[in-house]
Amino acid sequence: LQSLSQDPGLYQLVPYLVEFIFTGVRINTIQHNLALLIYLMRMMKALLDNNCIYIEKYLHELLPSALSCCVGRRLCLRPEIDNHWALRDFAARLVSQMCRNFSSCVNSLQGRIVRLLNSSLCDPGSSISTQYG
Repeated sequence: LQSLSQDPGLYQLVPYLVEFIFTGVRINTIQHNLALLIYLMRMMKALLDNNCIYIEKYLHELLPSALSCCVGRRLCLRPEIDNHWALRDFAARLVSQMCRNFSSCVNSLQGRIVRLLNSSLCDPGSSISTQYG
């Protein structure tokens, strides 16, 4: 993780790392593998913290992954035992970081995310874990 957050030579690997995160989140949300979802979010955080790489053009894959971990209906096999709330909090902080760093009046990123989260919050069929996220 330290290498992902500091190494300037990663710029050639960024598309593959982002695809790995995107695919990993998609597969592990279906399989309810909380541990791997946490590791994938930590990888995303490290990439976002690396000032030497241009990550903005990959937001279209990173944001849905973080939002899936934030508002996903069921992220683990045993939600009453496993701490999926920590993953939701961490993913929400990542979404916040992306909004702070990459939102502008041109891309209206923050407004689109707020609309998406508002629709999840106001949906009467959404679970309490989705509303929490």
